Amino acid sequence: MFKKFIPKFIRKKVMQILYHKSNQPFLDILKNTVNAKRIIIFLSPEHKNVGDHAIMLCEYQFLNDYFKEYNIIEIPDNCWAYEKRTILKFIKKEDSILIHGGGFIGTLWTYSEILFREIVKTFPTNKIVVLPQSIFFSNDRFGREQLSISKQIYSRHPQLYICAREKYSYEFVKNNSLIQDINKCYLLPDLVTYYKKDFAKYTRGNNILLCFRSDQEKCLKSNMVDEIISVLLNSGLTFSYTDTVVSHKISTSKREEEVNKKLQEFAQAKFVITDRLHGMLFSAVTGTPCLFVDNFSKKISGTYEWIKNLEYIKPLKTIECLKEFIANIENGNEWKYTNEHLKPYYNELAEIMKNILSYE
Repeated sequence: MFKKFIPKFIRKKVMQILYHKSNQPFLDILKNTVNAKRIIIFLSPEHKNVGDHAIMLCEYQFLNDYFKEYNIIEIPDNCWAYEKRTILKFIKKEDSILIHGGGFIGTLWTYSEILFREIVKTFPTNKIVVLPQSIFFSNDRFGREQLSISKQIYSRHPQLYICAREKYSYEFVKNNSLIQDINKCYLLPDLVTYYKKDFAKYTRGNNILLCFRSDQEKCLKSNMVDEIISVLLNSGLTFSYTDTVVSHKISTSKREEEVNKKLQEFAQAKFVITDRLHGMLFSAVTGTPCLFVDNFSKKISGTYEWIKNLEYIKPLKTIECLKEFIANIENGNEWKYTNEHLKPYYNELAEIMKNILSYE
């Protein structure tokens, strides 16, 4: 309540002091590897979204598989926000910079968008690769203003590469000439699809998980939720609510534990109904049947295109789809996730990066 009475520069200094201790390990690694071959990932998560943390784990898996000779260093979003001066001391122009994947480019999550703009402006000669992302700018005055600002910043950088994780974002970048060279935009899957863990050891129960959004990306109408619940109750099915956003911030040291806990929850469900992208992907990688409802940015249906061969993941277009899905589930099929069909795309991403990274 007293925030508006405290000058911005004082608030920022207080936050820097509070975050400095937790940021120190990242700064130490950055300093100690200055002469080593390394890949630096900016804007890694320390917030509450388990989906973003799952992406980060898979980014590590991917990079460790394809770039074993490199040191992988992450710079969390708050580390960049409050430690810019220190970070700048230990970044060389030869360093290649990766931007953590997800869905923050645009107007949905402006804090991360602003941090990303700062990175693009701060490192004008470094090669910057945005890992598979969704891009969304709202079609209103604010969205158009922000798109103009972002376009001015992105298009001035000669070495900015963007990997879009679905066709809507890919086409948006191309159609709006968002970057200087639109041939440096690629269509590649969300890296949670790269997840390798086997979930066969978990026993599937009889509980249905409802995983619905409650933030600004929410678009599932309350009457639709009521209809879903009514069908479940009339079918004699039990259900509970979950979310891929938890109530507490997730530190990097707890990341794997928190992601595995959430994936285990999905693996033990009879099936899942969700309007969250990673609710769908967590279902996919755990072999859990899932019905998904698309969102207004179309990032869920766009991402579904990568996994539409999985028979146990389906769109929920009408309430009749749910009734049919329940009837089919009772057949008792066991599903196991496979990403064999996506390996050419992982190889493509690796080749793109090999051509971009500074190999000495």
